[in-house]
Amino acid sequence: MEISMSTIAFGFIGFKATDFAAWDSLDYISKHRDQGEWTGLYIAEDEATAKGYLSDKINNSGNGIAYLHKVSVIRPGKLITCLDQSFKTGNIDIPALKQAMRDKGINVEDTDKLTEKLGQLGYYFRCFNNEDGAIEMIIPVELVTNVDMQLYKTCIAKSFVFSCQ
Repeated sequence: MEISMSTIAFGFIGFKATDFAAWDSLDYISKHRDQGEWTGLYIAEDEATAKGYLSDKINNSGNGIAYLHKVSVIRPGKLITCLDQSFKTGNIDIPALKQAMRDKGINVEDTDKLTEKLGQLGYYFRCFNNEDGAIEMIIPVELVTNVDMQLYKTCIAKSFVFSCQ
């Protein structure tokens, strides 16, 4: 598995579908700590991918209000990119990924929860989101105070049909 290293600068990085109109990083942290290997704030690089998650933010009858935000980095950091094909299917060889990181000098052990450890080390993570090759960035919970979200569109759903303005 191959990874590349770079930095992420200030500015726009993508879109996020949410069930809240206003971003509160401290509230997010309190609700999302210690939830597993891939815990983090997932940001789609393109609007269409983010819109695909709007239905997860409304009630089971398909009605409600969801929000689409533009997400920006407000504190630059280190970025790991892994565009391995396994991310398209979800069959990710996590030990191989962690080994690739160790090969680049990143101190991640096989027993570490990946995104939690990356957050402790100050790394953002970028990978494929789906089989179509859409790209997402995972902001570890430990780094969510380094991003800001601005409300972009309010989306009203009726029977799972969204109208976004």
